[in-house]
Amino acid sequence: MSKPSQSAVVLPTGHSGSSLFHAVLAEAVASYPDALTDAGLPPTAGAFKREYGTALARFEAARVRSPARVEIARFIVRRTQRALGFGSAESQVPLLDYLSQRVPTP
Repeated sequence: MSKPSQSAVVLPTGHSGSSLFHAVLAEAVASYPDALTDAGLPPTAGAFKREYGTALARFEAARVRSPARVEIARFIVRRTQRALGFGSAESQVPLLDYLSQRVPTP
């Protein structure tokens, strides 16, 4: 019997889930300042983690008010998929590449 796969989604080196999410949201704020500056994203990953619920609610409220809300959501998804990997600590591919692979129909 073959060994089960140990592959999983892998965070970039130096990031926790919340610090990566903060970094991606900060990139969104920098890319869409007119829409997201008022979101009041905490300046550090640590502050974001402590204020997660209210910080995310403020961010989402600002995003959905924007005419660019769908574009901003796509930006966040693309940045997150580019940052994450799939595989193991020893060998991985970008998550976006992994998700783009064609697989046979079951």
